[in-house]
Amino acid sequence: MNKVLIIGASGFLGSYCFNKFSEDNQLEVEGTRNSGLNKNLSKIDYTDSFAFSDFINKSRPNYIVWCAGLKKLSLTEKDLELARKQNFYPIKTIVNYQKDHKDVFLIFISTDYVFNGLKGNYKTLDTVNPSTNYGKSKVLAENYIIEKSPKYSILRAGAIIGPGSVFLNWLVDKIKSNETIELYDNFFTPTPIKNIFKAIKIIINFSKNGIYHVSGKQKLSRYEFGILVKKHFKSSSSELIEVKSSNNDLNLLKDLSLINSKEFEKFESIEKYISKALKHD
Repeated sequence: MNKVLIIGASGFLGSYCFNKFSEDNQLEVEGTRNSGLNKNLSKIDYTDSFAFSDFINKSRPNYIVWCAGLKKLSLTEKDLELARKQNFYPIKTIVNYQKDHKDVFLIFISTDYVFNGLKGNYKTLDTVNPSTNYGKSKVLAENYIIEKSPKYSILRAGAIIGPGSVFLNWLVDKIKSNETIELYDNFFTPTPIKNIFKAIKIIINFSKNGIYHVSGKQKLSRYEFGILVKKHFKSSSSELIEVKSSNNDLNLLKDLSLINSKEFEKFESIEKYISKALKHD
């Protein structure tokens, strides 16, 4: 039975993938955590290259899915080396392991921040040009994988949306409380968490080297996303206000929208996903 090792299985995306893979009786799954008390996950510090390498060697996976790393821009944009330590150096450890275990397939979850957000509607063949430390650390990892890894897929996604996602939960709480909400006019392609898991499953099935984009297929501003969510709360008197993102200090880029790879063209739209997710509210 093939084994999937999920690095970062205590995080938002990683825990979702771990739980879904655990329901699949065709695959064995193991997951890691850096903290927390989940006894079903192996505690490991992936920034310790020796301990991390030793752990992977003992795990002996067929597939490694990277769901870990640090995205918090309030931290990464103050410290490029911190971004590298979290998002690049551990990838070198995995790829170096692959040199002696060439049948191991790496699925690296990347980000729309590998682009600078000036034009939007990015395709996989567009040149990466990050303007943030977070994006730069991800590009370092991507380039190292492309150059050195024998078997890999790089899966870039927009902002991940699902039960427990920070932005969606914050928005819903504000709407339910009838608060006035200021939302920026910058564009993105919010990605249902189920779409990412489906993409990972497809990649595992055909195990072909490449770069892929996955999203919720709709380019929206954060303000438009707020409207999409609010319409499911008809009794709410919450007011949404559109504000310019050009002067924000949150590193929100103008347009990070992605075009889905052809393999994922039939995936569910973010509007349909939100409608299902909020139908009981």
